[in-house]
Amino acid sequence: MKKIVCIILLLISLLANVKVFLLDKYMFVGEQEKREEAIIATMWYLQEKGYKESDISYIKPAFYSKIGSYGMNVQFKDEPNESYTYRVSKDAKTNKITVHQDSNQPGGMGGKHQELK
Repeated sequence: MKKIVCIILLLISLLANVKVFLLDKYMFVGEQEKREEAIIATMWYLQEKGYKESDISYIKPAFYSKIGSYGMNVQFKDEPNESYTYRVSKDAKTNKITVHQDSNQPGGMGGKHQELK
């Protein structure tokens, strides 16, 4: 009986570890190094567009597990009700990171920081 209880506890422990190490990494959060790389690329992109750190209220990373890429939800201080999505992608051949504005959040009206396509 003690062996069965120990085996069950061991299996529960293993399942919890699988959730933490695999599900979080590949489904919900993504790899920390790639997430940080995407945040830095987005900050550089915004700086190239003329924005200062003081113009931005927050940059919140989002992981798109189906396509394996990151996006950043950016909110500017002068538009507290709008959030803009910037998609970060990496070219497989050149290994170059590109950032482009995807669109603003659903329901948004396309504020003054919306880039024209």
